[in-house]
Amino acid sequence: MTKARDEILAGKLDDNFPLVLWKTGSSTQTNMNVNEVVAHHRANDMIGENTVHPNDHVNMAQSSNDTFPAAMHIVAIIELEEKLLPSMSLLKDAIKNKISKNKNVIKTVVKNVKEV
Repeated sequence: MTKARDEILAGKLDDNFPLVLWKTGSSTQTNMNVNEVVAHHRANDMIGENTVHPNDHVNMAQSSNDTFPAAMHIVAIIELEEKLLPSMSLLKDAIKNKISKNKNVIKTVVKNVKEV
């Protein structure tokens, strides 16, 4: 199942995941789709017999109401750590650099300027 997961993450099995227009909020369709792909299309192919069941062995009878939100939280944390936080650090450094670069620039405030 680990090899099947790696193939899914690498995009090698994307054609097994059709985009469905109508989905439920719990994403049961997506959860079961992944289970089916892992069990039938990959695990059983690798083993050479039909012994891996999508619900019994892959999903382990977990509710998609539990698995999908957990997966979304994990993805959110990964995206925060790998993309947002490094970008924020770069922004902070750029602002500090601008402050340092312009600290001797005289700033003036013009009051009561009438529009021409």
